[in-house]
This record gives sequence, C-alpha cells and structure tokens, in this order.
Amino acid sequence: DMHGFNYGSSRRTSFSSTASTADYLQTFKEPGYSFVGMHCIFDCCKGSAVTVVKFGNLSSDLLAYGVSDGRLVVCRVTEPPSILHQLEGHSKDVT
Repeated sequence: DMHGFNYGSSRRTSFSSTASTADYLQTFKEPGYSFVGMHCIFDCCKGSAVTVVKFGNLSSDLLAYGVSDGRLVVCRVTEPPSILHQLEGHSKDVT
C-alpha cells in the first residue's frame, strides 16, 4: 500500500517515521503487470505534455487526449491502433 499501511498491525506509518523513504521503497513490491499488446499512442506529442485522457462513453475502443500545445487527439485503440482526428487551434492547454 502506498499510504504506508502496515499489514502486520492495524496502525499506519508515515514516511517521516524512523524508517526512511528509501527503506520503504525497497520493501514495496509492485504488482506484476503484462504489457503485451500495448501501443504508444502519444508519440505525436513529443515536446508537449498530455494533460487529460478520456475513453469514449459509449465506445470503449475510442480514446481522446488533450495536449498542452492546444491539440485534442481522438484515437481508436483496437488492433491496429490509429489516430482518427487531431483537432488544433486551442490557444491554451486542453484539460
């Protein structure tokens, strides 16, 4: 647990207790995830930050993300993934 919950007891520990943050992070085990079949769809945003990501309400294979340079990008995340639209012209970050 990233919040410092001690499974051996019911009390919570903080990062500022006697154990250092480095000690805590060395004992923290990440769950194993498989990244097989994952694709990078943010390549068109090099030099700009992705500021928001949303899946389609009625279609989970659609993904839209906003970029700090004012673009909104709509992607299809099925095989093969593709960028459907890039909307440009916002004067500020898309959030």
